[in-house]
Amino acid sequence: MIFSCECCQGVRAVIAESYERIHRSNLVGMGIVPFQFLDGDTAASLGLTGTEALTVELPQNLQPGQTVTVQVSV
Repeated sequence: MIFSCECCQGVRAVIAESYERIHRSNLVGMGIVPFQFLDGDTAASLGLTGTEALTVELPQNLQPGQTVTVQVSV
């Protein structure tokens, strides 16, 4: 079951270079999956501007620290 709140405006996942523990916990508590770039990758190094749509392919048994595939659409 996925919970969401109106303030999240449909956001289901967030990807960032890093998170403070409390921020990661808050996202999870709101039903938002916090993803993190692989070491050495940043939004800038990947040419992301923030206007893209991202599609995340989640495995059935997602585990913390697991690598997932993210497709970028402009």
